Amino acid sequence: MIKTIAVLGVGKVGGCIAETLSQNFSVIAADHTEEALHRFKGNKFIRTIVCDLTDDISKIPMFTEVDLFVGAVPGWMGFALMKKLAVFGKPVVDISFFPEDASGLDEIYKEHHALLIPDAGVAPGMSNFILGFYNRYFPLHTFKCYVGGLPKERKYPHEYVAPFSPVDVIEEYTRPARYIENGIEVTVEALSGPELISFDSVGQLEAFNTDGLRSLLHTMKLTNMKEMTLRYPKHAEYMRYLRAAGFFDSKEIIVNGFSVSPRDFTAKILTDGWKQETNYDEFTVMRIEMHYTIEGNEKSIICDLYDQRDSKTNYTSMERTTGYTCSSFIELINEGLIKGEGVIFPEYLSINQVVFDKVIEYVTRLGVKISFTKL
Repeated sequence: MIKTIAVLGVGKVGGCIAETLSQNFSVIAADHTEEALHRFKGNKFIRTIVCDLTDDISKIPMFTEVDLFVGAVPGWMGFALMKKLAVFGKPVVDISFFPEDASGLDEIYKEHHALLIPDAGVAPGMSNFILGFYNRYFPLHTFKCYVGGLPKERKYPHEYVAPFSPVDVIEEYTRPARYIENGIEVTVEALSGPELISFDSVGQLEAFNTDGLRSLLHTMKLTNMKEMTLRYPKHAEYMRYLRAAGFFDSKEIIVNGFSVSPRDFTAKILTDGWKQETNYDEFTVMRIEMHYTIEGNEKSIICDLYDQRDSKTNYTSMERTTGYTCSSFIELINEGLIKGEGVIFPEYLSINQVVFDKVIEYVTRLGVKISFTKL
């Protein structure tokens, strides 16, 4: 039974997770600044600690009483932090979406009899969980996931607001995108292959290639698999221009005698341009298309997810869909429905109908809309 949970990194999504979990557990919120922890002042179920999570955290007294850890740090910190957490021998659920292969942590987690669930967000995360479940019961050959978070009002020039750090968004736009086509792994540039898709809830959006399949590339043996990011039309074209012009380059250049990374400069500019305004209206939309053939007939299963900012809590849809998915996985561990050692990816969590229903019920009870249609 879990009593105390430590949430490491309490930015936008981490803060939502900490407050959500504090309704049922004792929570320790850890971050490197007092400013990030200020939001928890007055919450008697959340204790706070200022610490540098890039340092040795094994001897921090508060962490010795923890029953489960949540990783919610920026992606560049995630892999190293997960490696440090293994030595505690406790379950870890992570949403940092680090670029390294989480399989590389399997041995150290098994060595310390600990469990790691990486990529525990909406996509990757919920999308993997859904695919893993339906792939158990249907001979799926195709999986395609469209997902994105956007402001409802299209404001020039960006028509976009970053739910995460702009550095992580730029990483998404520069990392080569991999997908499976006719059983073969294909690698293309991120932001490539734009296509238009319409949603009843939000209208027409543009989808483009990003490296979102992650563990699915190796764990699911489907003939065709692809994940595409959703934005308003023309966004990919603008981002391709910035990338081609060098604004996303990480190699430092000299400007007026000062050394600066174009990527850091761009991220700084976009931090203001992509900043969330107070109480602004936004949404997250995801569509998963799964196809299979039975007795010569082509069949489809379509999952549609939609969410928007909660005016009561002021949590954005990306905070909610990512945070609630993470919290639902923690509930599975707490109820003893998910056990094991080593790295377990979200697509392996949906082991039966009971587990699947619990996760879907958890997030829908909190207001996230999910529907399934069989065609």
